[in-house]
Amino acid sequence: MNDTSNLGMIGGMTSQGEIILSLNSHPKIGSQTLKKVLNVYPDAIELGHESEAGLRLKLGEKIAELVIEARKTYLPEKELERLNKQNIGYMTLYDKEYPALLKQISDNPAILYVKGDYKTE
Repeated sequence: MNDTSNLGMIGGMTSQGEIILSLNSHPKIGSQTLKKVLNVYPDAIELGHESEAGLRLKLGEKIAELVIEARKTYLPEKELERLNKQNIGYMTLYDKEYPALLKQISDNPAILYVKGDYKTE
């Protein structure tokens, strides 16, 4: 699970989890839209570096505008701070702690929020 107390920049780059967290924080980016974005950009770090023109070309105008707005408005450090204040952690599809059974379903969430202890079995 991503422990929000020790997440940060990795080699000057935001992590995949932080990019997914930022996108998921946008009220108009739901689970299905987030999955569409991740299907086009399976490496979320690439999404973080893509130009606005590239986003529009690959995602279409409507989704690209939401992603651009999320990148400008929902900064990872602010979202992490918000979660820290509430003692909430998160995990994404890319984390080893993500529940194996959830990975098997076709409509699985890209991100899970966790409050309290979570133990993988």
